[in-house]
Amino acid sequence: MTAALPFRRRRIVNCVAWATGVSVAAMRGRLLWPADIIEARHLAMWATRRLTEQSTTQIGGFFRRHHTTVLQALAKIERRRDDEPDYRRRTDILLAACRRALANDR
Repeated sequence: MTAALPFRRRRIVNCVAWATGVSVAAMRGRLLWPADIIEARHLAMWATRRLTEQSTTQIGGFFRRHHTTVLQALAKIERRRDDEPDYRRRTDILLAACRRALANDR
């Protein structure tokens, strides 16, 4: 893994943390509740997968989760994006914010 990948991932996760109000530590922690932490973690996994070439195993390692948990999170976000136009719009805005954060570092 190149040095740029962990930096890009951390930048994306920080962007999601800022947008959701959930700390990176909470997203990486073992808490299974409350739902806002789970949602933020899933969004961070999804954005990381969309904006980097990291595998689900690499993403899961960062979040201290199994790669199948990452796969489930990705599927859940995509299903919700397909079913809820407002959610799709909000996640598109989040993804654009993460892209801008990454572009500012170049």
